[in-house]
Amino acid sequence: KAIIQFGDKYNKTMSEEVLAVKNLLNDAKINNQVFEDMIKTVWTKWMLNIGLNQVSAISGATYRVIKNTPELLTLVNKSMTEVMEVSKAYNINLGDENWASVQDVIDSLDGDGKTSLLQDVENKRKTEVEYFSGTLIKIAKEHNVEVPVNEVLYNFIKAKERNYTD
Repeated sequence: KAIIQFGDKYNKTMSEEVLAVKNLLNDAKINNQVFEDMIKTVWTKWMLNIGLNQVSAISGATYRVIKNTPELLTLVNKSMTEVMEVSKAYNINLGDENWASVQDVIDSLDGDGKTSLLQDVENKRKTEVEYFSGTLIKIAKEHNVEVPVNEVLYNFIKAKERNYTD
């Protein structure tokens, strides 16, 4: 079920503007959610995308295959753990609650579904890898954090893109 997630950086007390948008969406019966800490929410979503999207893109695996293949889940989890480490350098500090919410999303995914990154690779389109591990690698280096799993995933996906043939 689709839901619009929005808000200011921090929403412990909603601003008049956020409250106005929330009321408008509610009146229109559009599902919406304002998170208390939008920064942590965005990082949590980014963590999920970095782990799941990239592993699916290099393996060609659907959600079901990833969920039933311990080796792929290990890659997903190690990639996401690196995001958590980088989040500490930014004082975002993703924690157990964020990890649990990502695991809940992974558990809920439809078995035959494919990530957008895998669909891009299958259709020989430029991927979002620069926004995922590309950005993570850059900011990790700025803070002297090692992200070896994401470096490998990045290089695999960039190699796939470079070798697309018609």
